[in-house]
Amino acid sequence: MPPRAIRERIAYRSSSVCPINGSEGAEVTAKVYGSLPERRPTRAAFPWIALRGSRWQSGGVAENIAPDRSYFTIPELVERFALTPGKLRRLIEDHHLAAVRIDGVLMVPVEFVQDDHPLPSLRGTLLALLDAGFSDDEAMDWLFEVNDELGERPVDSLVAGRKSAVRRATQSLAF
Repeated sequence: MPPRAIRERIAYRSSSVCPINGSEGAEVTAKVYGSLPERRPTRAAFPWIALRGSRWQSGGVAENIAPDRSYFTIPELVERFALTPGKLRRLIEDHHLAAVRIDGVLMVPVEFVQDDHPLPSLRGTLLALLDAGFSDDEAMDWLFEVNDELGERPVDSLVAGRKSAVRRATQSLAF
């Protein structure tokens, strides 16, 4: 946002009284010749912030996924990765991890964690799915559904180290 002087078209001149504290001297006061209409930022101006339901959250988080899988909560991953909660949320925002919100609690599927770090091949796969037009919910569903081309769940292929096959399957989805 431009400085106030530019935004409000302010010209400065010397005065004998300071408008802020009322002291006398050679302080500078503002003479407003006119102001531009105040513009409010639109939702499109901040694409990294998504409105989900009645609460704001940053990054992509799928909601209302069936709790039939095993999950880590954020505090468990903070302890496991030896990171701060902010850095862990940054991993989610940068698509190194994907998270779901179940009953208001942010959780990461167990398959997305390998030893003490995120699954390395997950980020590229998530980005390929998002580039193909998938939403966060659809990407999570695709990763955990059995894929005919792979013959298994894509997340299982990623864990087994077959990321090339998964990426080929994601490329066919874009068309």
